[in-house]
Amino acid sequence: MAKKNLPNVGDVIMSPRFAYGYRDGEHNKIIAVDGKTMKHPVTYYLSEDERVNLARKTGVFPPRKKTIDLSACDPSRTTAKFIVETARMQGGGTGHGPNDIYPDGWHIQARRLNKDGSYDPNGEVIHFYMSGCFTNIVEPKDIKVVGKMQMMFI
Repeated sequence: MAKKNLPNVGDVIMSPRFAYGYRDGEHNKIIAVDGKTMKHPVTYYLSEDERVNLARKTGVFPPRKKTIDLSACDPSRTTAKFIVETARMQGGGTGHGPNDIYPDGWHIQARRLNKDGSYDPNGEVIHFYMSGCFTNIVEPKDIKVVGKMQMMFI
């Protein structure tokens, strides 16, 4: 379901807001861009099994908790072009009960193109919402559609 005036599959988009974001997990390569996050420290507790396994590998028993920075701030994304690979309404649900409803939002997942504008199947992937109640929102006014590409199967 394409939304009028919002980026759709095949649109080439740019935004200075793409420079700011975070990863949703330590090993997650997809970046949630939000236009503002420069630091994203996360503290989590290691299970006893994890601590014992790390101690066996390193010879040092690690502390119970670990803090890592999951920020993915990259100024080069301010001028980079991205191709929209998926665009759809998704992500809604309920909060603290049946009447605490969070609506779906327009969700974009886009892949970074090469500097010459060609498709890079290994390009960095970003995602964000353009509506709804989400932490990684980029406003439609902050995104510029600068071209179109068409997918071709071979």
